Amino acid sequence: MKYTELSIGNLVYYNGNAIKVESITKRKVGYHLKPNESCMHYARMCEILPIPITEEVLKKYGFKEMFGRGCDSYEINLYNYHRIEVVMDENIIDAHIRYGGWNCHLRTIKYLHELQNIVSAITNQQLNIQL
Repeated sequence: MKYTELSIGNLVYYNGNAIKVESITKRKVGYHLKPNESCMHYARMCEILPIPITEEVLKKYGFKEMFGRGCDSYEINLYNYHRIEVVMDENIIDAHIRYGGWNCHLRTIKYLHELQNIVSAITNQQLNIQL
């Protein structure tokens, strides 16, 4: 992964475990092993792996399955009637924002940190994600 793809609060894999990025440099990310821990741990950027978006991941983080769309579609309601929809069709995963009757394709994504960054950019809030 490249450090430019990450934001504070993103979830990524390190040594087979999900960690929350709490600091970022060109060569490493900082994280805590436990909440409210004072000691920061570091992982080299080359050891960090993205978390692929799957049905399980979406459901775990509050997305609800939408039926009758002809493909796998999951949606989360955010504030002020904004909804983020993730459409999974074979090997393609697309993110859309919906506001009322308006629907806009944002981009094709593969990983959880990309979805987290989209939500943060649109709403100025983080997805409610638990490790």
